[in-house]
Amino acid sequence: MLDLGLGSEPWTTCELAEALAPLSPRPTVLGVDNDPSRVDFAQRHATPGLEFALGGFDQPPQSARVIRAMNL
Repeated sequence: MLDLGLGSEPWTTCELAEALAPLSPRPTVLGVDNDPSRVDFAQRHATPGLEFALGGFDQPPQSARVIRAMNL
C-alpha cells in the first residue's frame, strides 16, 4: 500500500501500518513525500512493514496495488 503525502509528521501512515499489521500476509505500507526533510524525519519511525521514501504523485512506485492520498 502506498500512502502519498506524509505531511510534516508521519502519524497517519504509521497508524495505517498498525491497522493493517494483523492481516496475513502483512502488507507493506510505503509512505512517500516530495520533501526530503519529511522523509528523513519519517525514517525514524520505520518498522517491519512500514517504509518511507522520497516521491510523489508524478512517480509513484509501480509495485503499489493500493494508493491512499488523504488531507492533501
